[in-house]
Amino acid sequence: MNSMSKFYYKRSAELLDKQLDMQARYYEKIDEMTTDIRKFRHDYKNHMHCLKSLLGNQKVDDALKYLDSISSNPTMNKTSFKSGNTIADAILNDKAAIAAQENFRLNFSGVISENVSAFDICTILSNALDNSLEACRRLKQGEERYIDVNCVLKNDMQMICISNPSDTENPDLKTSKENKNEHGFGLYNIRKTVDALDGTVNISQTSPVFVLDVMFRIKMPETA
Repeated sequence: MNSMSKFYYKRSAELLDKQLDMQARYYEKIDEMTTDIRKFRHDYKNHMHCLKSLLGNQKVDDALKYLDSISSNPTMNKTSFKSGNTIADAILNDKAAIAAQENFRLNFSGVISENVSAFDICTILSNALDNSLEACRRLKQGEERYIDVNCVLKNDMQMICISNPSDTENPDLKTSKENKNEHGFGLYNIRKTVDALDGTVNISQTSPVFVLDVMFRIKMPETA
């Protein structure tokens, strides 16, 4: 237990650093996307003029190819999550970028309350998504790899469900990493944080799909 507590607080300090770093990167990405959209808008009239000219000359195939080239523009395909919680958005964008680099997707739906503290959502979401990324990396080549994040906000209760394909039964949820003294605290940290919020953590299955359900009560800010 002393060892668990030691690594919990070590991990907590690391999460605080990650939180600040992700916030900075999140706003950098938002600024980058805004600039890209402005550039695209600048060329929009020219694109429409070219399409009109092609269609006017009955060059339908060329017009379709031109539309495809516009649709494949990176600016049109960038993902920006809007969960309702700024820190959650930063985490989702960060993990989605990692997933995209490794050729799989992170899908999100729902709402995360803005009243969930930055530290709590960082602990829960970062650890859960890191575990999902690790599970997807273990899959054999050709197997479908994805991470689904579904969130429901009802009154003062926040529900978060994260699922991903898994190739192993792991009822004890032990880490698969070599350095077991430094890893395996992700779920422990999630449970500790959710317990403090009078919530529950449930793992309904571990294979072929790993499903993590988290539910906790939101501490509403005090009003004067």
